[in-house]
Formats: sequence, C-alpha cells, structure tokens
Amino acid sequence: MLLAKTKLKDLGNGFYKMDFIPKQYFNAPDDFVMEKINFLMVAENWTANSGDQVIYAGEFVPPPPPSFAFFPSQISQKDFLGMSRKNNEVGVNKLIYTITAGPKTISGEFTGGTAEIKGFVNLVSELNGVPSLSEIHVLVKDNKDKTISDTTIPLKTLDK
Repeated sequence: MLLAKTKLKDLGNGFYKMDFIPKQYFNAPDDFVMEKINFLMVAENWTANSGDQVIYAGEFVPPPPPSFAFFPSQISQKDFLGMSRKNNEVGVNKLIYTITAGPKTISGEFTGGTAEIKGFVNLVSELNGVPSLSEIHVLVKDNKDKTISDTTIPLKTLDK
C-alpha cells in the first residue's frame, strides 16, 4: 500500500485511515504527516509474518581491498616511474611520494578518487645530471598520512 504525505486520522477503533496501522504499533500525534514510508507489507495478524512476506536484504559483499603497484616492473634512470592505487578507502584522494635517489630528493603528489589514483614521475628529467644510481628509495603515503609503500627499487643499468 503506497503512502504519500497521508494525514493520519483515528477512525475510532484504534486504526488509522489509509494505512491501517494499529495505534499500539504507531504512536503519532493527530497532525503527523507521513513522508518517509514508501510501502507497507502487512501480515494477516500483526504478530507474525508468513514466508512470502519476508524480504531479505542482499548479501553484503565487501569491496576489494586497496592494491598498490609500481610500473613498469623494471626501470632505469631514463624511465618514467608509474604508481597506481586502486580501491581506495573513502576520503583517500591523494598519493604523496618522496623519492630519494642518491643525493637528490624528489617529492610530489597524485590525485584521484576511490576507484583509482595514478601518476608518473619523469626520472629522465628529475635525475638528469645525477651520476649512475643502482637504486632509488620510494616512500608513498595517502592524504591521511598512512604509509602505502616504503620500498627500495633497483635500477637497471644502461649501456652508454
């Protein structure tokens, strides 16, 4: 039975006009206006439900856990370093990175949303003039200051 802004009126027998809810189950002032109820399924007597009147909510399927990755899997000083984090928690919309490469420190941030945050760091220009490196250290945090990754990445050596 659909209810839309129905004013409740007592019919004298303890039932309300239009919705037929007994007074002991719904105590409201006479001028109360129903606005939030979309439909009502009523059992034959108010103390039990028959099987066909029970509505079950769908099973809760939790979202997949966040996943973080660097790409490509092998890099050199002459590459772009990609970072991606999928399935972020609500409110996480930035990845803040600090890369330590020998004497140089590179920092910045990528923005995105709950589905994915990704971006690239241009190691070619950032590490220009830095002598040959064998590794870089990468620290990645989210905008809530949670550490996402704290790792050392080996660099491929290039033939000159």
